[in-house]
Amino acid sequence: MIESSRHALHSVFISHCQAVKPGIFSHGYVANNILSRYSKCVVGDLNPACKLFDEMPHKDTVTLDTVITAYVDSGNLRAAWDFLKSMKRCGFQADGYTFVSIFKGVARASRYDLGQKVHSLIVKIGYERNVYAGSALLDMYAECERVEDAYDVFRGMPTRNFISWNALLDGFVQVGDRDTAFWLLDWWRRNVLWLKMAHLLHF
Repeated sequence: MIESSRHALHSVFISHCQAVKPGIFSHGYVANNILSRYSKCVVGDLNPACKLFDEMPHKDTVTLDTVITAYVDSGNLRAAWDFLKSMKRCGFQADGYTFVSIFKGVARASRYDLGQKVHSLIVKIGYERNVYAGSALLDMYAECERVEDAYDVFRGMPTRNFISWNALLDGFVQVGDRDTAFWLLDWWRRNVLWLKMAHLLHF
């Protein structure tokens, strides 16, 4: 396993060097791709990825998401949160996918307290109605067994997808409230039927 990680790290390092020499490293896509590969080489060791991040001449939302995902996957949720705050202070704008990664980490660690802080940030920057951020937020509350909070998020979502419905259903099942889960399932079926009828009537 260690030998395999070293081989992968060496392979990324070669790609990094080949990109730097002709100057194509300055292109965001190439740099982000190498950053992502560094972050996956050795689980828990983000030094190569962090060093590359500092050297990157151009950073964007994809760069931000890649580093946050790397921190979350390595189990360093606090570092992911601190990094998100520091990047926001530097003027970087997060997107819906940014919060998907960090909420997964919050749910995995059952860090409801940190989840509330991220929720406050979402509201502050106006992303609470984003379908990706909203679904991830709902799922986080459901995984932390805060089904009332999850339901509040669900009710406020302008658009609901399969992920949001399923997360809410799973949350109520997880806390043993099967009556509400069946009620939601029936509501879901009626909504799907209504949408199909509206589509047919429109055309």
